[in-house]
Amino acid sequence: MSPEPKPFVVRTLPGAFGPSKKKIAAFLAIFALLLGAALSLPFPEFRGPLIAAAVLITIVAIGRVQIKDWREALQCGQCSAPLQSRLETSGKHGEPILYPCKQCNILWFAGSEYVD
Repeated sequence: MSPEPKPFVVRTLPGAFGPSKKKIAAFLAIFALLLGAALSLPFPEFRGPLIAAAVLITIVAIGRVQIKDWREALQCGQCSAPLQSRLETSGKHGEPILYPCKQCNILWFAGSEYVD
């Protein structure tokens, strides 16, 4: 007689719902420091380009961290195995998006279907 398979446990994927409040606060602090440095310069002709650079640096930093979070979000949060394909659903509005990790028997919740 074969052993009975373990039931799957459902958990939420880390990073699946965007950056955390701590990351947002860190980006705002970096932007505020860069903006403050630009505004405190005694040469007004450099303020405009430095403010634009502060905005650009902050946007690039947010983008890099968010892309990293999205890549890591498709790994099992327990064993770090890549999550290959999501479970098939009927695609109805509000249905959960689930990725199974067969090594850990965990179903990772990554959000809900949105249909216009």
